[in-house]
Amino acid sequence: IVSLDVVIDEALTLEGDARELMRHVQQRRKDAGLSVQDRITLRVDGGEKLMAAHGKAIADQTNAVLGDADGEASSLELESGTLTVYFRLP
Repeated sequence: IVSLDVVIDEALTLEGDARELMRHVQQRRKDAGLSVQDRITLRVDGGEKLMAAHGKAIADQTNAVLGDADGEASSLELESGTLTVYFRLP
């Protein structure tokens, strides 16, 4: 007999949200015509727990520096809440 725990806890929700945020940022990079080597500055408002848990991985995977980006904003609905994502070239 095999038993599975199908409860999605906060850690798993945040991990899924981190992947969705990375996908969102990568799509914005693509839409802006950036190459893989182009570094960006990224600011995420509304996702304090997400960024505390996964901010370094998000920055690494999107070739971003986390900081005060005042560029174009986009909104992203995630399981853990709504984020405002700011993105600009350094």
